[in-house]
Amino acid sequence: MKTHPDPDDDSLLLDAVLADENWAALDASLRRDTLASLRTQRRRRRLRAGAIGFGTAALALGAAFWWMPRSPRPVFPGKEVAFSPTPCTVIIRNFTEDELLAMFPKGSCVFAEVDGKTRFFILDEALAAKGLQVQ
Repeated sequence: MKTHPDPDDDSLLLDAVLADENWAALDASLRRDTLASLRTQRRRRRLRAGAIGFGTAALALGAAFWWMPRSPRPVFPGKEVAFSPTPCTVIIRNFTEDELLAMFPKGSCVFAEVDGKTRFFILDEALAAKGLQVQ
């Protein structure tokens, strides 16, 4: 492309070179190379977009399988364990003061009445070694 309108020797030489039949071959070659380069870029963009889409779909599928509820597996492979739906019964036993004191080392716990209610206190090991000191 010419940027200056006044003809000089260089522009006349360039016009002569460009008017030659080799210019048509050069122009066709450059056009073919440019179009091939553009097609390659377009193909790479499509492949990149396809790879990103495939990776995203694989990641979403993996996450879905990760959070899906799984069936319970047997404790021992190859052997099924029978499940008993009967509830367990809990037995609550009340201890007397003497039974509760007998469960701990002597002097490590004490019963005391606080605000009209009997409370059980477990004392520190150091205090248990010294015994209960009432002031």
